[in-house]
Amino acid sequence: MIEWKNAQPLPPRQYVCGHCGTKVASEKGLSGAAVDYYNFEKIEFPASLLLCVHCGMPTVFVAQDDPTEEPTQIPHPASVGVSKLSGPVDHSEPRFKITEGAQQVMWICHRFSRFATQLAKRCRDRDTLKIDDEYDVQDAMHALLRMHFDDVRPEEPTPSHAGASSRMDFLMNAERVVVETKHTRPDLLDGQIGKELILDIERYRSHPDCDYLVCYVHDPEHLLKNPVGLERDLSREDGRLTVVVIVGPRP
Repeated sequence: MIEWKNAQPLPPRQYVCGHCGTKVASEKGLSGAAVDYYNFEKIEFPASLLLCVHCGMPTVFVAQDDPTEEPTQIPHPASVGVSKLSGPVDHSEPRFKITEGAQQVMWICHRFSRFATQLAKRCRDRDTLKIDDEYDVQDAMHALLRMHFDDVRPEEPTPSHAGASSRMDFLMNAERVVVETKHTRPDLLDGQIGKELILDIERYRSHPDCDYLVCYVHDPEHLLKNPVGLERDLSREDGRLTVVVIVGPRP
């Protein structure tokens, strides 16, 4: 069990996020203590919780008995195929300032593939609920967003760009967050998805109710050659618009 204290600045720490595999540096989070009991005696180990500045997910560090040993990291970066922190961290400050509403949307996107996998595992020989294309992704995402947000507006129009307008997938008006979804297929891979997302970013930059654009790319067959590169190249702060690209599931 971990008992947390109030949020406060913490000593800066560089680490590899066990959720998204990104090298980050963070100093804001919660301090607390991991609590255990031995012979009815309460034992405490210092602990800290930091939020990844890329995906918004929490990582816990628990100190060891031996102060010379590295603290235990939960989840460990090996869970996303990264074994250690190597090379310089390319940002000593958070890349983006993420609001609570945007973090919640990112949390949903990072777990969407788990949701989709579970839907396909029906009991008692029931027909499976498959997510095979972009329309399926949109329907499933709409249902998940409605669980967490009261005002979810599907198919909102975007301002015209280069003489043409389109429709965004979902707008959380109060949170000022837009969600766009993609589903990979043999004719929609890294290059084409990148071009579509660049056009989306241009459109949303002038949308009066959009401060955060979260783009979720569903890649269940792992067709993308470089999902990490797609995320890092297109996630950015572009004026007042913050863009976060999330690909799932990871291979």
